[in-house]
Amino acid sequence: MELQVKVDKRLGGFFLDMEFVCQGDRTGLFGPSGSGKSTLVGLIAGLGKPDNGSILLDGERLYDSRKGICLPPERRRIGIVFQHPHLFPHLSVEGNLLYGLKRSVPGHANIDFADLVETLQIGELLERGVNNLSGGEKQRVSIGRAVLANPRLLLMDEPLFALPSREIILFKRHPGAISARNLFKCAVTGTFPAGAWVGIELDCRREHLVAEVVRAAAEELEGAAGSELYAAIKASSFRKLN
Repeated sequence: MELQVKVDKRLGGFFLDMEFVCQGDRTGLFGPSGSGKSTLVGLIAGLGKPDNGSILLDGERLYDSRKGICLPPERRRIGIVFQHPHLFPHLSVEGNLLYGLKRSVPGHANIDFADLVETLQIGELLERGVNNLSGGEKQRVSIGRAVLANPRLLLMDEPLFALPSREIILFKRHPGAISARNLFKCAVTGTFPAGAWVGIELDCRREHLVAEVVRAAAEELEGAAGSELYAAIKASSFRKLN
């Protein structure tokens, strides 16, 4: 896959000027909050329109201001997973997944429904309403719906954002031997009150996480902005898709 982007977009006092070419199966985009990452994702997907420039995917022009080309989102075959899962509340988990499958372009439905359900480990959730899911479960369903549409490009905007926050365990120092396989060194960017809990905002390898701990634990961790903590995420809450 090759993605060529050369666009600019003004939103109020913010001006995005982006130019790059990327190739390969996976590409990561990093930058501080407010730098335009989500704006760029929307422009590529067709949810927003650049002011000028061009966007090409494998040689096909999705947008070109000079040629007057601007393909609608449904013709781009691009899937997107947002920071917050946007699931249909009137549909079950299975209904949301099948909606993605129905959006597959004929001849491109190569993802097996049962295999994907097993990979995401959401088989027990199929009959549930989406309002009865945790944040992490909703995110997995959102990913599944996007993948079942068989897109040629899948855009994921901060996929760790929806991790349900009380399943993140924090340490002041590296814990050494620990059963959790997902252990990250993070920088504390801020804290906020959350009822009887304290929310701790973390910059974890350029991904944004929020952990909630009881006040006593927050005091013991001394997690002031700028300090470093280790975050362990339960394997049942976070999975990397290959």
